[in-house]
Amino acid sequence: MTPAIMFVYGFLGAFVVDFEKLYVEIERHSRPSGSAKVYPQHSVLALRFVHSLCGGFLAVAWGESFPQTVPLTFMAVGGAAGLIVDRFGQLIARKF
Repeated sequence: MTPAIMFVYGFLGAFVVDFEKLYVEIERHSRPSGSAKVYPQHSVLALRFVHSLCGGFLAVAWGESFPQTVPLTFMAVGGAAGLIVDRFGQLIARKF
């Protein structure tokens, strides 16, 4: 599988997770009439896009490290990008 296809699967996995989080956030802050009180700002949407890019790059790194050809694995790595980056940050913080 080419790195470009691995990236797309990872990007889609992270995008689905971010889209679900956005949906839950809007539903939590919505009025009974259905219109949302809180709309995400452009910076929040940009950060979610960067998170999706990070998920794609992590999927490529995973695919280059482990010879996997299952697309679902790359989507799972992309979807878990936030957890992976958070855990890595905690590990680095302990070292210093």
